[in-house]
Amino acid sequence: ILVVVVPHAAAEVITVSPVTCQSDGADGGYFLRSGMTPSGAVNMTTTGVIQSPTFRVSSGAVIKFLVAGGNHPWPLDSVTALSGLSCSSAGLAGVAAVTLEQLDQGTWQVVRAATGDDTGAFNPVEWQVSELGGESLRIRLYDLATDDQGYISADGFKVTHCAQNQPVTRPVVSGEVQIAGGGWELVRRVKPGASWHPAGDHLQGTAVYGKPVTEYPTADLSFSVRFDDKDFDQFLFATGDQEHWMILNRDALAV
Repeated sequence: ILVVVVPHAAAEVITVSPVTCQSDGADGGYFLRSGMTPSGAVNMTTTGVIQSPTFRVSSGAVIKFLVAGGNHPWPLDSVTALSGLSCSSAGLAGVAAVTLEQLDQGTWQVVRAATGDDTGAFNPVEWQVSELGGESLRIRLYDLATDDQGYISADGFKVTHCAQNQPVTRPVVSGEVQIAGGGWELVRRVKPGASWHPAGDHLQGTAVYGKPVTEYPTADLSFSVRFDDKDFDQFLFATGDQEHWMILNRDALAV
């Protein structure tokens, strides 16, 4: 069984390296910060997004961390996260924030957000997330701001009641396949047997056939959904039981 899945895109990513703590209140000797090159030079004009692996929490969970940076909050009227790691969104220009995002029917939604206060000092943040128990979650740092306080820093993440991610053997089509950090969307599969994929689009994503299934490797169905209109840069090829898999850059398969 071959499963073809597409990750959310990584079009533009912050270059972040651990740097020696210089802001008041940091936890330990290192923290994450945007707006700084690996050599330690400050560059507030850089923009990008970094994210955690997908995780889950149990009932009663609390997420605590420290945040510093410019006061550039996530807009209250925007709940849909940027597609993949793309930074191209006029509606979010100027944002520099830490977000907690929940996967809801195939779309990431921002459910919590925090930003800095322009002082350079780290401030504690505490999110009560009991109602999100069992949901697929991720944490992101957005830096879409380019002014003289256009950066975001975070440190000391602690999650209580963190649920263990169980091996995924029957993922839903609209959800995520938990290989190489997760974030993969299933778009094509072939049923067990000696036959190959019916698609003849050379992985361009234009072939559409069959009925998408929510169970494999036992489902006796082949399908393909359109993905040429999706924003992504990698393919994951995997057996139905996810024991064997391979990741290739999209441009490596260009025809």
